[in-house]
This record gives sequence, C-alpha cells and structure tokens, in this order.
Amino acid sequence: MNKARSKPVVLYVVGYGRSGSTLLDRLLGSVDGFYSCGEIFELYRRVLNHRAPCSCGQHAEECPFWGDVLEKTFENTENGLGISVKNFADFFYSTINKRNFGHLLFPRLRSRDFRMRVANIETIIRRLYHAIAEVSGARVIVDSSKDRFYAWFLSEIGAVDLHLVHLVRDSRAVVYSHIRKRFVPEIGYTATGNPFKTALAWHLHNLLAERLQAKHKYVRIRYEDLTEHPSQTISHIVETLGLVEKAGLDETKIFSSFSGENKIVLGRGHLIAGNTMRFKYGEMQIKLDTEWTNSLPTLYKFTTTLITAPFLEKYGYNVSWSISNEH
Repeated sequence: MNKARSKPVVLYVVGYGRSGSTLLDRLLGSVDGFYSCGEIFELYRRVLNHRAPCSCGQHAEECPFWGDVLEKTFENTENGLGISVKNFADFFYSTINKRNFGHLLFPRLRSRDFRMRVANIETIIRRLYHAIAEVSGARVIVDSSKDRFYAWFLSEIGAVDLHLVHLVRDSRAVVYSHIRKRFVPEIGYTATGNPFKTALAWHLHNLLAERLQAKHKYVRIRYEDLTEHPSQTISHIVETLGLVEKAGLDETKIFSSFSGENKIVLGRGHLIAGNTMRFKYGEMQIKLDTEWTNSLPTLYKFTTTLITAPFLEKYGYNVSWSISNEH
C-alpha cells in the first residue's frame, strides 16, 4: 500500500458558518462507508467545557465513540509526548487561530518555536484521524469543521488524504442567520453577530476556501442546491471527488438512506458541535429555508449585497437586494 492510500480519507467541509454544514455533514454521513463527525476542530473545546454534547447526548469524553477515540489518541505514549487533552487544547487553539494568520499561511514567516508547535500538533492530529478511522471503521471521515485556518493546516501537514467540499450560501441568508437570536435547549441562546462584519467575513472565508482548490480534490456546492436536490448534490460531490473508486463504494447503496428525493432517514450518530440538527434522527424532510427574504431588514440586504456582490455573482446568486427567491 502506498503512503497516500494509507492515510485516512477526510472529506472536509470548508466555508462560512450558518451555511448548512451540519445538514451536509449528515447527508454525506448517510453514504455507505462514510462517517459523520461534526466539527472535529471543536472537539478539544467540547471536552474541556462540557458544552454542546455529542449528538448521542453524552459529553465527548463520556461518549462511547469519542471516548474511545480520545483514549487511542492521547493515552498511548509511545512517541514520548505524554500530553493530556487539556494541555493539548490550550496548545492547539493558541496556535491554530486568526492571530497566527501569517504564520499558518506562509511557513517561511515561522519562528523556530512555532515550527516546533506545528510539529507536535501534527503528531496528535495524525493519531486522531487514524483513531477515528479505526473506531468508526469508515472509509471516509466527514469533518464539517469549516475553519479555514484548520483546513490550511491539514493541507500543509499532509496527515490525511484531504478532499474539500466548499459549501456556500447566499450571504444575505447568512447575515440573517447571524442576527437572529434563538433559544436552543442544548446550548442556550445562540450568539448574534454584527451584520456588516459578517458580510466581510463571508467574503474573506470564501476567498481563502477557493485558494485551497489548487492543492486538493475540490468541489463547490450551494446550500440552496443541496436543500432542493439533496441526493443529486451528494452524488455530484462523491463522483467529482473520485470517492466512489477511492473508498470502494457500492454505488447501489450510496442513497440507501433516502426515502425520497427530499426525505432521508437518519440515525443518532456522534457529531461534535454544529447546529441542533445533529440531535435529530428518524425520517426528516429536507427543505430550503427562505425566511431571510422577508425578515432581513432592507438596509442589511442592501449593504450585504454591496460588500459581497463579486462572489454572489460568481456563485450564481441574484445580486438584486430586493426581496426575491431567485438563486
């Protein structure tokens, strides 16, 4: 077996928050041989602060799946690191963040100390994904972390066989989702954001996501297409990224969980972070959320359209800021 094929195959969802990544994760996880993990980037934070449990209802370290994965990742001290989850979490999040933007994207800027930090993180990350593959038995690990810096980090260290799904959603719908405050039983009230900063962040996140396509198998999809034609969109992803052959998929079972074009039967699973859809199981109707078209204030529609117009046009959205259901 060559080195590339010995790496865990990871299907990484990159994009901006509130774009439907949890839905995409779960739909991909329904493919035979794929395993939904949620936002792996958030795993260590969830272990430390006991917030937003795994989708099985238990906290990560008590979950039968993640507990086993963490044990295999951190308790084996053969490499001499002997690092705890808590220590690694502090180390990891202080390194992989926007403050270190330059060091993460441009390795030549790194100090000797930063290079050593990256090497130690790489060791744990490599072991983590191997542990996930071993415990899940999956041929493809679905990671909906979205974080663009973590995506760049995974791309650089080469610990996994990385395939990228760039998920985009109309920027005005994203802004509306960020200003809308809702109570979620598992985590309390959702955080709200500044609409203008959200629009700028949407633009920058997608710009960085696109830069990754030169290095890896890459496909871009829209949330609107995913919700209107879910099975067709999942098929497009799997085929475009060459995962039918690479993962040895049985094409007759790819859509066995779908009970109709817009209906799917979901199990509980073990997803970390993401929205509350990860807690749902059983038959689910998939439908497009268009609430923003009537509820987003006109000023926010107009400003968001101005800020994000280049990518809106590129991704096939209507740049008119007036109320419209066209995509």
